[in-house]
Amino acid sequence: MPILGTSASQNTKSFLNVNVELLVVAGGGAGGSSSNDGGGGGGAGGVLYTSSKQISLGASNSITIGGGGSGVGWAARGGIGSNSSFGLATANGGGGGGGGGGDGGTAQAGGSGGGGSAGQGGGAATQGDSDGLTGYGNAGGGTQQNYSKPCAGGGGGAGGIGQDAFTGSGIRGVGGVGITFIGTTVAGGGGGGGSNTATGGGNGGSNIGGVGVNFGGTGGNAVINTGSGGGGAGGSSETASGGNGSSGLVILKAPQAAFSTTGSPTYTTSGSYHIYKFTASGSITF
Repeated sequence: MPILGTSASQNTKSFLNVNVELLVVAGGGAGGSSSNDGGGGGGAGGVLYTSSKQISLGASNSITIGGGGSGVGWAARGGIGSNSSFGLATANGGGGGGGGGGDGGTAQAGGSGGGGSAGQGGGAATQGDSDGLTGYGNAGGGTQQNYSKPCAGGGGGAGGIGQDAFTGSGIRGVGGVGITFIGTTVAGGGGGGGSNTATGGGNGGSNIGGVGVNFGGTGGNAVINTGSGGGGAGGSSETASGGNGSSGLVILKAPQAAFSTTGSPTYTTSGSYHIYKFTASGSITF
């Protein structure tokens, strides 16, 4: 990995700044499970982005990568994702998908909200501390009211809301689409699970959210290191759990190479720009 300058040269430049393109993505929520109905899809982790973030040369910038929520079995809502941060900018973890019957709970709010199960509405989107970055997140989808054993709603994605499920019309709760920055598509919502009267669950948003599955099946896990939500489980199984959400990431695109990094980011170049992708917590100094 290229190193810019020396300790001495960095100290003499400490009053200068560099402008970087910055993306912060929190961990996605897990899908829910249900005793009869489909479990809601997990909401994607919140996204913060700016095309120009001013960073002081010589200053160490701490990076935290949030983990994805865990799916649990037998009529329980999915676990919420953990926050990711760059310095003071903090993106909220995705909301867990709702569970129906038994000890199930309503869909949770998060960076993007989880999808609802068994007549529930979807969870709301909540913004973290943006520190000047623009936030992206959407609510989860709900389910058709007053219908026996409905499919579940899709989790919200950074680029779109989770789809409502209407079992009688054959409409599945598809997860909200993700969003693309710095050449990377992130934060798709998980698909809602199907019930014992349905033929299948909803697809995950942008093919990175976990797939919601049919009656009795375990929800699909989200694609790793995308901050996406897990898929909802199919109804009527004491062993089927919602799919796991995926951990978040932080990407910086800078006009100069970093002086030092920790956390072993992936390093690539694009023309004259230097790109650092963090999938584990660490730090970066320019």
